[in-house]
Amino acid sequence: EDGLDTGYRTVYGGDRFPYHGVFVPGSANGIGFEDLVVIEDYEFCRALAYQNEDRSAVEFVREVYEKHPDAAARAQAGLTRANHLRRNAGFAGTLQNGAPELRTNFAKAYGQEYVDFLLRAKADELNKEAEAVLDRLVSDKELAKVTYERGDKKRTVGDAADAELFEMRHLLPGKPVPEIDGDDIDGKRFKLSDYRGKVVLLDFWGDW
Repeated sequence: EDGLDTGYRTVYGGDRFPYHGVFVPGSANGIGFEDLVVIEDYEFCRALAYQNEDRSAVEFVREVYEKHPDAAARAQAGLTRANHLRRNAGFAGTLQNGAPELRTNFAKAYGQEYVDFLLRAKADELNKEAEAVLDRLVSDKELAKVTYERGDKKRTVGDAADAELFEMRHLLPGKPVPEIDGDDIDGKRFKLSDYRGKVVLLDFWGDW
């Protein structure tokens, strides 16, 4: 726990980080991202993936992605960096096109400074930068081969980035739906394209 507490202080200057990270500083005094080491199968930057409203966390992750000497650290930070950019792009679009009370609720939850940032942000540019980060994680062999735990399985950063790129390029509103080829609930073979021109409801569900 001492390592996690120190990792939290690295980013926030506070006392406790609520997730299980593993970029653990080598010393408690005068630490920076260059002092961090990767241990076990957890990653501190990955634990910050949904802290996109916190500018300290966002800048910390960006710096690790751009400058850390360890490829595993850069790769993990790259996935988080792309997630921060995509989430902020989505929130920016929502607030800029939403009702005024939505901005008020966001300000209560995340602070007025974050709301002001979102209102100034250009969603297209944020998404473009996210796509560039993901492209690098796929094309850079040193980064792409880095593995991390996801549930009880291991996944490469390259595969994860490739999946996110596919989502950005093919699974957004206005994009043609990719082909689905499989069996229906009666065991009959079908293709989604068989229903082209008709209204189709796709229900995706899972059990965790």
